[in-house]
Amino acid sequence: MSSVSAISSSLRLTGLATGLDTESIVKELMKIERMRIDKLNQQKQILEWQQEDYRSIYAALRSFRDKVFAMKLQATYLAKKAVSSDESSVVATAGPNATPGT
Repeated sequence: MSSVSAISSSLRLTGLATGLDTESIVKELMKIERMRIDKLNQQKQILEWQQEDYRSIYAALRSFRDKVFAMKLQATYLAKKAVSSDESSVVATAGPNATPGT
C-alpha cells in the first residue's frame, strides 16, 4: 500500500513541480464532460415526454374514431329499450325491429 501512496504523491508532485495544477485541470475537463452528458440526459427526457404525449394523443384519436364508427352503424340508432313496471313478474327485451309503444 505504501508504494501506491508513494506513486500517487509523486504524480501530484510532478504536476506541482511543473507549475500546472493537473488536478484542477482534470476536474474542469470532467465537469465539461458531465455537462455534455447532462444535456444529453435532458434531451432524452424531453423526447420521452414527447413520446408519452404522442401516445396519449393517439389514444384519444383512436377513441374518437371508434365512437364515430359506432355512429355510422344503424344498430346504434335502432336500439330500443323495454321497461317493465314489475321486473319480478315480467321481463321484457326489445330487439332492433321492435316498434315504439307502451
